Amino acid sequence: MAMTSDETTKICSHCDRAIPSSNIDLHFAHCSRNLERCKVCGDMVPRKYAEEHFLNTHAPVACSQCSETMEREILAIHKGENCPQRIVTCDFCEFPLPAVDLAEHQVAIVNNFENGKTIADLSYLGVMLCCFVIVGSLWESHRTLSSV
Repeated sequence: MAMTSDETTKICSHCDRAIPSSNIDLHFAHCSRNLERCKVCGDMVPRKYAEEHFLNTHAPVACSQCSETMEREILAIHKGENCPQRIVTCDFCEFPLPAVDLAEHQVAIVNNFENGKTIADLSYLGVMLCCFVIVGSLWESHRTLSSV
């Protein structure tokens, strides 16, 4: 039903929409019976779907990697940038490991490089990630296989 420019409107006190004055009573009765304002986002949602709206849009969720609970809206950012269990790659040896372990892993590499060791000499650091002791010439083949 299109409004003509000379038709007056009133604001519905329930949904805050402009409604033609001639329809305001009927609209208000229907609107207040069937819609409710979400307490989180302020959207008007059908009463029968209010709980579903909350659960699908606003209910706290747990990160599948670290179990931290957060708002659904920030879960993707958390998983990609903040989760301590997200997989990152070591800048020195390109080994994938949880972000929470990266600093300790890199400190071990730097400390050993300062003592004159090479990546081949540091192959034992792989045990922190895969529980295999990889030594000498086996390091490169292990690193290649573990990245597949």
